[in-house]
Amino acid sequence: MIKLNISKTKEQSMDSIVNKATQTIKHAIKQRGEATVVLATGMTYIDILDKLAQPQNNIQWDKVTCFHLDEYVGIDESNKGSFKRYLKEYFANKVTNLKAFHYVEGLNNPEDEVERLGKLIQNKTIDLTFAGIGNNGHLGFNEPPADFNTTEAYMVVELDNVTKEQQFSQGWYKSMEDVPAKAITMTIQQILKSKLIICAAFGSGKADIVAHVVNTKPTNTIPATVLQKHDNCELFLDQEANAKL
Repeated sequence: MIKLNISKTKEQSMDSIVNKATQTIKHAIKQRGEATVVLATGMTYIDILDKLAQPQNNIQWDKVTCFHLDEYVGIDESNKGSFKRYLKEYFANKVTNLKAFHYVEGLNNPEDEVERLGKLIQNKTIDLTFAGIGNNGHLGFNEPPADFNTTEAYMVVELDNVTKEQQFSQGWYKSMEDVPAKAITMTIQQILKSKLIICAAFGSGKADIVAHVVNTKPTNTIPATVLQKHDNCELFLDQEANAKL
């Protein structure tokens, strides 16, 4: 079931997300002495990650391990569109003494990288996963029709044209031709292993797909609908993104 959290403004929604995430991380550290968090990227999460990294949250980052949700194949952090670069700039460089951050390395052989990441995450308890909803309903880079059944933690995927257009329109690449054709993504089954999934969507441009994700029976043609099957998924929306619910 998806729990809806609707705020009047994007700013209020982001503050609610950071409060929920901070509580979740601190609870995990109190219970187990550590926390494991999966971080998403994209325009939606720039300010959220910045707010989460602020020292007033009093998070013991030396007890937190982070994983990277997805990354393009064939690029490294010198590329403006690199999600590893994004996560360092907007989060990792702003916190001190992270226990570990396991990035997806875009220049590694994709099959080897999938295997490496799978071994790193296989025995981890994932306390919190941040996710966004793509314009085509993708979750991570699990593009429609998504593989709901693979038990691998990560996989290599071909990117949908809608996704490429979204990345280009947001200014990460100079042209459509520059957007990579493939990516490595955390799989649907691995995302669903998280104790809590926080999903954010803001703005009128997300209203249609949010309505489909919430109201459509789970289907791999709209991958994010699978969130309905999770026991603890919270979707944070501003009023514009909520307009068609």
